[in-house]
Amino acid sequence: WATRPRTAARKSYPSSVCTLSRSSSVVAGTTPLRDVNRALDFDLPEDGDWNTLAGLCIARLGRIPTNGETV
Repeated sequence: WATRPRTAARKSYPSSVCTLSRSSSVVAGTTPLRDVNRALDFDLPEDGDWNTLAGLCIARLGRIPTNGETV
């Protein structure tokens, strides 16, 4: 687990979530959605046939994203 500051408190985040700025993050596709939601304070759906960020992207795009593609 890596740590980064967040507002007044510090919180632990998975090392697969890297915040670049206030509005930009890089997240490994193998990261469980539960971890993404907690680390970035998101509400991504966890109730489908997927459990990782990559699974959600493939399900929503209907294809595998190309290398370097922003989604």
